[in-house]
Amino acid sequence: MKVLACGGGTLGSVTPLLAVVEELQSRHSCQLVWWGTRYGPEKQLVIAAGFTWQTISAGKLRRYLSFNNLLDLFKVGAGFVQAFVRLLKWRPDIVLTAGGFVAVPVGWAAWLLGIPVMIHQQDVRPGLANKLLTPVASLITVTLAGSLNHFPRHKAVLTGNAVRRVFTESFDRTETLKQLGLADKPTVAIFGGGTGSQFLNDLVARQLPQLIKLGQLVHITGLTKKGAGAQPGYYRYDLLNKIGPVLQLADVVVSRAGMGFLSEAAALAKAVLVVPLPDSHQLDNAQAVSQAQAGLVIKQSDLTGERLVATLSQLLDDEASRRKLGFNLHNLINTGGAVKIANEVERVIKIKF
Repeated sequence: MKVLACGGGTLGSVTPLLAVVEELQSRHSCQLVWWGTRYGPEKQLVIAAGFTWQTISAGKLRRYLSFNNLLDLFKVGAGFVQAFVRLLKWRPDIVLTAGGFVAVPVGWAAWLLGIPVMIHQQDVRPGLANKLLTPVASLITVTLAGSLNHFPRHKAVLTGNAVRRVFTESFDRTETLKQLGLADKPTVAIFGGGTGSQFLNDLVARQLPQLIKLGQLVHITGLTKKGAGAQPGYYRYDLLNKIGPVLQLADVVVSRAGMGFLSEAAALAKAVLVVPLPDSHQLDNAQAVSQAQAGLVIKQSDLTGERLVATLSQLLDDEASRRKLGFNLHNLINTGGAVKIANEVERVIKIKF
């Protein structure tokens, strides 16, 4: 099986595809190629998963007026030509994407060549890239039932989200603590998305003396973002491969509202404090979490350092509340989608057993 995956710029368009391919590799001999962005955070994860990594020209898709839109039209055109030539030579069995502007010219080029395109929609509200790819998609899989309303019914199927096995396999707590150099005490993990959140990073830096009184703080800042200075009780990582063990150990998680990370937290039934990115699709995800009582949601404009400390203190002191939030998040998001999506991949390319 020849699989081309494309997407990048953020990890939201990357992690579910890694989980799907992980499942496909357990069934078939796969040739794997990934086309991504030059500067996104995805490269190290993709290469570690066994893909051949290639960058491709892509222009960002904006919903607002900007001179850069004109410049990026040329990049999109270049990406389309680049994709068409590469696809003509390699001829993958299928193109997989979970969004991201890099996927749009690739999807349309694949469609012209008769190569099936499958889209996975993680977030409640589709991004512009997935909307632009809908006409050429053979099938669209979605995480939550509410997303079905955004796509043609004959193309969309509810599968849940795909989560990598590192988030579902059992782990040795003592060994993991040793590997990360952490103490066996209450742990708060703060994660601002695949590229980090400077807002959260700055908030942590200002409140760090109060935060580390609650326990130990593990902070994944993002590859290009600044965090607080080193001090006892504060552990800063920018490496994305630390997410799995950190999330397994955490008692409480503070995060943005990207569905990829929320799904990973759901797989482990973690209590989350969600701070959605303002004016973005994350607000819809956060609303779904709030309505299901599957996490505490605080708008960025309402989150002060004092409120962050008070909320975390309350959660750490209330194990019953943490368990309830984690249980509800686990029930809200079906994280077994890798198997279902892999089944759909086989159906689309008509693999017979």
